Amino acid sequence: MNQHEDETWIEIAVTPVERVDALGLSIKRDDLTHPLYGGNKPRKLALLLADARARGARRVVTTGAWGSHHALATALFARRLGLRARLLLWPQPRTPHADAVLAASRGTGAEITLVAGLSRVPWRVASGWQRGDAWIPLGGSSPRGALGFVSAAAELAAQIARGEAELPDEIVVATGSGGTAAGLAVGLARAGLPTRVRGATVVSPPGPARASARALVARLASGAAEAWDAERRLTLDESELGAGYGAPTERGLRATEQLARHAGLALDATYTAKAAALALRRAATGARVLYWHTLSAGIGGGGGRPEPLELAK
Repeated sequence: MNQHEDETWIEIAVTPVERVDALGLSIKRDDLTHPLYGGNKPRKLALLLADARARGARRVVTTGAWGSHHALATALFARRLGLRARLLLWPQPRTPHADAVLAASRGTGAEITLVAGLSRVPWRVASGWQRGDAWIPLGGSSPRGALGFVSAAAELAAQIARGEAELPDEIVVATGSGGTAAGLAVGLARAGLPTRVRGATVVSPPGPARASARALVARLASGAAEAWDAERRLTLDESELGAGYGAPTERGLRATEQLARHAGLALDATYTAKAAALALRRAATGARVLYWHTLSAGIGGGGGRPEPLELAK
Protein backbone atom coordinates (compact mmCIF):
# COMPACT_ATOMS: atom_id res chain seq x y z
CA MET A 1 0.00 0.00 0.00
CA ASN A 2 1.18 3.49 -0.83
CA GLN A 3 2.37 5.07 2.41
CA HIS A 4 0.80 8.39 1.35
CA GLU A 5 -2.57 6.87 0.48
CA ASP A 6 -4.49 8.58 3.28
CA GLU A 7 -3.33 11.99 2.08
CA THR A 8 -3.04 11.92 -1.69
CA TRP A 9 -4.00 8.72 -3.44
CA ILE A 10 -6.30 5.73 -3.67
CA GLU A 11 -4.25 2.56 -4.05
CA ILE A 12 -6.05 -0.07 -6.16
CA ALA A 13 -5.40 -3.75 -5.45
CA VAL A 14 -4.79 -6.32 -8.16
CA THR A 15 -7.98 -8.36 -7.88
CA PRO A 16 -7.98 -12.15 -8.32
CA VAL A 17 -9.69 -14.20 -10.99
CA GLU A 18 -11.48 -17.26 -9.63
CA ARG A 19 -12.70 -20.22 -11.66
CA VAL A 20 -16.11 -21.51 -10.49
CA ASP A 21 -16.60 -24.85 -12.21
CA ALA A 22 -20.09 -25.32 -10.78
CA LEU A 23 -21.20 -22.22 -12.71
CA GLY A 24 -19.07 -22.84 -15.79
CA LEU A 25 -17.38 -19.45 -15.68
CA SER A 26 -14.62 -17.37 -14.11
CA ILE A 27 -15.09 -14.29 -11.92
CA LYS A 28 -12.92 -11.18 -11.73
CA ARG A 29 -13.23 -10.19 -8.09
CA ASP A 30 -13.37 -6.42 -8.35
CA ASP A 31 -15.31 -6.37 -5.09
CA LEU A 32 -11.76 -6.42 -3.64
CA THR A 33 -10.31 -3.33 -5.35
CA HIS A 34 -9.98 -1.43 -2.06
CA PRO A 35 -10.53 -2.27 1.64
CA LEU A 36 -12.49 0.94 2.27
CA TYR A 37 -14.95 0.34 -0.56
CA GLY A 38 -14.45 -2.05 -3.44
CA GLY A 39 -16.19 -2.63 -6.75
CA ASN A 40 -15.53 -0.89 -10.04
CA LYS A 41 -15.85 2.67 -8.71
CA PRO A 42 -12.41 3.01 -7.04
CA ARG A 43 -10.61 2.33 -10.34
CA LYS A 44 -12.26 5.45 -11.78
CA LEU A 45 -12.21 7.58 -8.65
CA ALA A 46 -8.49 7.05 -8.10
CA LEU A 47 -7.91 9.12 -11.25
CA LEU A 48 -10.81 11.55 -10.93
CA LEU A 49 -10.18 12.53 -7.32
CA ALA A 50 -6.43 12.84 -7.86
CA ASP A 51 -7.19 15.26 -10.68
CA ALA A 52 -9.65 17.20 -8.51
CA ARG A 53 -7.02 17.59 -5.77
CA ALA A 54 -4.38 18.64 -8.30
CA ARG A 55 -6.72 21.41 -9.48
CA GLY A 56 -7.16 22.67 -5.92
CA ALA A 57 -10.70 21.39 -5.32
CA ARG A 58 -12.11 21.55 -1.82
CA ARG A 59 -15.43 19.83 -2.60
CA VAL A 60 -16.54 17.30 -5.20
CA VAL A 61 -20.06 17.23 -6.64
CA THR A 62 -21.67 14.21 -8.27
CA THR A 63 -25.02 12.59 -8.96
CA GLY A 64 -26.69 9.19 -9.09
CA ALA A 65 -29.81 7.33 -8.08
CA TRP A 66 -30.82 6.96 -4.42
CA GLY A 67 -28.95 3.67 -4.16
CA SER A 68 -25.92 4.84 -6.18
CA HIS A 69 -22.72 2.99 -5.40
CA HIS A 70 -20.85 5.67 -7.34
CA ALA A 71 -22.22 8.42 -5.08
CA LEU A 72 -21.39 6.45 -1.94
CA ALA A 73 -17.87 5.62 -3.13
CA THR A 74 -17.26 9.25 -4.14
CA ALA A 75 -18.28 10.46 -0.69
CA LEU A 76 -16.16 7.85 1.11
CA PHE A 77 -12.98 8.42 -0.88
CA ALA A 78 -13.42 12.19 -0.95
CA ARG A 79 -13.57 12.20 2.85
CA ARG A 80 -10.47 9.98 2.99
CA LEU A 81 -8.61 12.49 0.82
CA GLY A 82 -9.75 15.51 2.81
CA LEU A 83 -12.42 16.70 0.36
CA ARG A 84 -16.07 17.47 1.07
CA ALA A 85 -18.77 15.86 -1.07
CA ARG A 86 -22.13 17.00 -2.39
CA LEU A 87 -24.47 14.28 -3.71
CA LEU A 88 -27.54 14.98 -5.85
CA LEU A 89 -29.62 11.79 -5.82
CA TRP A 90 -32.75 10.96 -7.81
CA PRO A 91 -35.43 8.24 -7.46
CA GLN A 92 -35.12 4.56 -8.25
CA PRO A 93 -37.24 1.55 -7.21
CA ARG A 94 -36.98 1.05 -3.44
CA THR A 95 -35.21 -2.14 -2.37
CA PRO A 96 -33.49 -3.03 0.93
CA HIS A 97 -30.13 -2.83 -0.85
CA ALA A 98 -30.79 0.61 -2.32
CA ASP A 99 -31.94 1.86 1.08
CA ALA A 100 -28.81 0.45 2.71
CA VAL A 101 -26.59 2.27 0.21
CA LEU A 102 -28.50 5.53 0.74
CA ALA A 103 -28.14 5.14 4.52
CA ALA A 104 -24.40 4.55 4.08
CA SER A 105 -24.13 7.68 1.90
CA ARG A 106 -25.84 9.71 4.59
CA GLY A 107 -23.41 8.26 7.12
CA THR A 108 -20.41 9.70 5.28
CA GLY A 109 -21.34 13.24 6.26
CA ALA A 110 -21.79 14.27 2.63
CA GLU A 111 -24.25 17.03 1.74
CA ILE A 112 -27.15 15.13 0.17
CA THR A 113 -30.06 16.56 -1.80
CA LEU A 114 -32.81 14.24 -3.05
CA VAL A 115 -34.11 15.63 -6.34
CA ALA A 116 -37.22 14.63 -8.26
CA GLY A 117 -35.37 13.33 -11.30
CA LEU A 118 -32.19 13.39 -13.33
CA SER A 119 -33.52 16.32 -15.37
CA ARG A 120 -33.44 18.48 -12.21
CA VAL A 121 -29.76 17.81 -11.53
CA PRO A 122 -28.18 20.49 -13.80
CA TRP A 123 -30.19 23.28 -12.16
CA ARG A 124 -29.42 22.04 -8.65
CA VAL A 125 -25.72 21.74 -9.50
CA ALA A 126 -25.59 25.26 -10.91
CA SER A 127 -27.57 26.82 -8.07
CA GLY A 128 -25.31 25.34 -5.40
CA TRP A 129 -21.94 25.63 -7.18
CA GLN A 130 -19.14 27.07 -5.03
CA ARG A 131 -15.61 28.24 -5.62
CA GLY A 132 -13.37 25.18 -5.19
CA ASP A 133 -15.97 22.67 -6.45
CA ALA A 134 -15.04 19.90 -8.90
CA TRP A 135 -17.57 17.92 -10.94
CA ILE A 136 -17.37 14.11 -10.88
CA PRO A 137 -19.50 12.76 -13.77
CA LEU A 138 -22.29 10.23 -13.39
CA GLY A 139 -20.75 6.82 -12.74
CA GLY A 140 -17.26 8.31 -13.02
CA SER A 141 -17.64 7.74 -16.77
CA SER A 142 -15.41 10.37 -18.32
CA PRO A 143 -12.35 9.64 -20.47
CA ARG A 144 -10.16 10.13 -17.40
CA GLY A 145 -12.29 7.85 -15.24
CA ALA A 146 -12.60 5.15 -17.89
CA LEU A 147 -8.80 5.00 -18.13
CA GLY A 148 -9.04 3.05 -14.88
CA PHE A 149 -10.54 0.19 -16.87
CA VAL A 150 -8.04 0.45 -19.69
CA SER A 151 -5.54 -0.31 -16.93
CA ALA A 152 -7.82 -3.04 -15.55
CA ALA A 153 -7.75 -4.82 -18.92
CA ALA A 154 -3.94 -4.66 -18.84
CA GLU A 155 -4.10 -6.15 -15.33
CA LEU A 156 -6.20 -9.04 -16.63
CA ALA A 157 -3.86 -9.56 -19.61
CA ALA A 158 -0.92 -9.88 -17.19
CA GLN A 159 -2.85 -12.42 -15.09
CA ILE A 160 -3.56 -14.46 -18.22
CA ALA A 161 0.11 -14.31 -19.24
CA ARG A 162 1.13 -15.58 -15.78
CA GLY A 163 -1.33 -18.47 -15.97
CA GLU A 164 -3.53 -17.04 -13.19
CA ALA A 165 -6.60 -16.85 -15.44
CA GLU A 166 -7.78 -18.49 -18.63
CA LEU A 167 -8.24 -16.44 -21.76
CA PRO A 168 -11.99 -15.70 -21.97
CA ASP A 169 -13.99 -15.47 -25.15
CA GLU A 170 -15.92 -12.63 -23.59
CA ILE A 171 -16.20 -10.53 -20.47
CA VAL A 172 -19.68 -9.84 -19.12
CA VAL A 173 -20.00 -6.72 -16.99
CA ALA A 174 -22.87 -4.56 -15.72
CA THR A 175 -23.22 -1.39 -17.79
CA GLY A 176 -24.89 1.82 -16.70
CA SER A 177 -23.03 4.95 -17.76
CA GLY A 178 -20.69 2.96 -20.01
CA GLY A 179 -17.25 3.81 -18.66
CA THR A 180 -16.35 0.35 -17.37
CA ALA A 181 -17.27 -1.48 -20.58
CA ALA A 182 -15.67 1.15 -22.83
CA GLY A 183 -12.42 1.14 -20.87
CA LEU A 184 -12.24 -2.65 -20.96
CA ALA A 185 -12.86 -2.75 -24.72
CA VAL A 186 -10.06 -0.26 -25.40
CA GLY A 187 -7.73 -1.98 -22.94
CA LEU A 188 -8.30 -5.40 -24.50
CA ALA A 189 -7.67 -4.00 -27.98
CA ARG A 190 -4.47 -2.36 -26.73
CA ALA A 191 -3.34 -5.62 -25.08
CA GLY A 192 -3.95 -7.57 -28.28
CA LEU A 193 -6.35 -10.04 -26.68
CA PRO A 194 -9.20 -11.46 -28.79
CA THR A 195 -11.67 -11.20 -25.90
CA ARG A 196 -14.93 -9.32 -26.43
CA VAL A 197 -16.92 -7.28 -23.91
CA ARG A 198 -20.64 -7.81 -23.41
CA GLY A 199 -22.21 -5.11 -21.27
CA ALA A 200 -25.40 -6.05 -19.45
CA THR A 201 -27.42 -2.86 -19.90
CA VAL A 202 -29.23 -1.82 -16.70
CA VAL A 203 -30.66 1.57 -17.73
CA SER A 204 -33.69 2.45 -19.82
CA PRO A 205 -33.91 3.72 -22.42
CA PRO A 206 -30.57 2.11 -23.33
CA GLY A 207 -29.73 4.54 -26.14
CA PRO A 208 -27.84 7.09 -24.01
CA ALA A 209 -25.67 4.36 -22.44
CA ARG A 210 -24.79 3.04 -25.89
CA ALA A 211 -23.92 6.53 -27.13
CA SER A 212 -21.85 7.24 -24.01
CA ALA A 213 -19.88 4.01 -24.37
CA ARG A 214 -19.12 4.64 -28.03
CA ALA A 215 -18.07 8.24 -27.36
CA LEU A 216 -15.75 7.08 -24.60
CA VAL A 217 -14.18 4.45 -26.87
CA ALA A 218 -13.49 7.17 -29.45
CA ARG A 219 -11.92 9.44 -26.81
CA LEU A 220 -9.83 6.72 -25.19
CA ALA A 221 -8.46 5.06 -28.32
CA SER A 222 -5.04 6.14 -29.53
CA GLY A 223 -6.12 6.21 -33.16
CA ALA A 224 -8.74 5.19 -35.69
CA ALA A 225 -7.54 1.58 -35.93
CA GLU A 226 -7.65 1.05 -32.16
CA ALA A 227 -11.05 2.75 -31.93
CA TRP A 228 -12.44 0.45 -34.64
CA ASP A 229 -10.95 -2.63 -32.94
CA ALA A 230 -12.38 -1.62 -29.55
CA GLU A 231 -15.83 -0.74 -30.86
CA ARG A 232 -16.24 -3.97 -32.83
CA ARG A 233 -15.57 -6.04 -29.70
CA LEU A 234 -18.07 -4.11 -27.53
CA THR A 235 -21.71 -5.25 -27.38
CA LEU A 236 -24.36 -3.75 -25.11
CA ASP A 237 -26.95 -6.41 -24.34
CA GLU A 238 -30.43 -5.37 -23.16
CA SER A 239 -31.78 -8.87 -22.63
CA GLU A 240 -31.59 -8.72 -18.81
CA LEU A 241 -32.93 -5.18 -18.37
CA GLY A 242 -36.42 -6.31 -17.35
CA ALA A 243 -38.76 -3.51 -16.31
CA GLY A 244 -35.94 -0.98 -16.14
CA TYR A 245 -33.31 0.50 -13.86
CA GLY A 246 -33.40 -0.90 -10.34
CA ALA A 247 -36.27 -3.29 -11.05
CA PRO A 248 -35.48 -6.88 -9.95
CA THR A 249 -35.87 -9.73 -12.44
CA GLU A 250 -36.54 -13.44 -11.97
CA ARG A 251 -33.31 -14.45 -13.74
CA GLY A 252 -31.44 -11.94 -11.62
CA LEU A 253 -32.85 -13.46 -8.45
CA ARG A 254 -31.83 -16.95 -9.59
CA ALA A 255 -28.34 -15.70 -10.46
CA THR A 256 -28.10 -14.14 -7.00
CA GLU A 257 -28.89 -17.48 -5.38
CA GLN A 258 -26.40 -19.35 -7.59
CA LEU A 259 -23.49 -16.98 -6.98
CA ALA A 260 -24.18 -16.93 -3.26
CA ARG A 261 -24.18 -20.75 -3.15
CA HIS A 262 -21.24 -21.49 -5.43
CA ALA A 263 -19.03 -18.38 -5.21
CA GLY A 264 -19.93 -16.80 -1.86
CA LEU A 265 -20.79 -13.47 -3.52
CA ALA A 266 -23.64 -11.08 -2.81
CA LEU A 267 -25.31 -9.34 -5.75
CA ASP A 268 -27.55 -6.29 -6.04
CA ALA A 269 -30.75 -6.27 -8.10
CA THR A 270 -29.84 -3.09 -10.00
CA TYR A 271 -26.50 -4.03 -11.54
CA THR A 272 -24.73 -7.26 -10.70
CA ALA A 273 -27.73 -9.63 -10.57
CA LYS A 274 -28.56 -8.72 -14.18
CA ALA A 275 -24.94 -9.00 -15.30
CA ALA A 276 -24.50 -12.35 -13.55
CA ALA A 277 -27.72 -13.66 -15.12
CA LEU A 278 -26.36 -12.71 -18.55
CA ALA A 279 -22.97 -14.28 -17.78
CA LEU A 280 -24.61 -17.56 -16.76
CA ARG A 281 -26.68 -17.63 -19.95
CA ARG A 282 -23.62 -16.95 -22.09
CA ALA A 283 -21.59 -19.63 -20.27
CA ALA A 284 -24.40 -22.13 -20.92
CA THR A 285 -23.75 -21.74 -24.67
CA GLY A 286 -20.23 -23.13 -24.19
CA ALA A 287 -18.43 -19.77 -24.38
CA ARG A 288 -15.50 -19.16 -22.04
CA VAL A 289 -17.00 -16.36 -19.96
CA LEU A 290 -15.42 -14.06 -17.40
CA TYR A 291 -18.00 -12.34 -15.21
CA TRP A 292 -16.50 -9.06 -13.98
CA HIS A 293 -17.97 -8.52 -10.51
CA THR A 294 -18.42 -4.79 -9.87
CA LEU A 295 -20.22 -4.65 -6.51
CA SER A 296 -18.31 -3.65 -3.39
CA ALA A 297 -18.09 -6.28 -0.68
CA GLY A 298 -19.80 -5.33 2.56
CA ILE A 299 -22.84 -3.32 1.40
CA GLY A 300 -25.82 -5.58 1.99
CA GLY A 301 -29.56 -5.31 1.93
CA GLY A 302 -31.05 -5.84 5.33
CA GLY A 303 -34.76 -5.76 6.06
CA GLY A 304 -37.20 -3.44 7.69
CA ARG A 305 -39.48 -0.75 6.42
CA PRO A 306 -37.98 1.97 4.17
CA GLU A 307 -37.76 5.37 5.82
CA PRO A 308 -39.62 8.27 4.14
CA LEU A 309 -37.57 10.26 1.63
CA GLU A 310 -38.21 13.96 1.11
CA LEU A 311 -37.49 15.45 -2.31
CA ALA A 312 -36.09 18.92 -2.86
CA LYS A 313 -38.23 21.30 -4.87
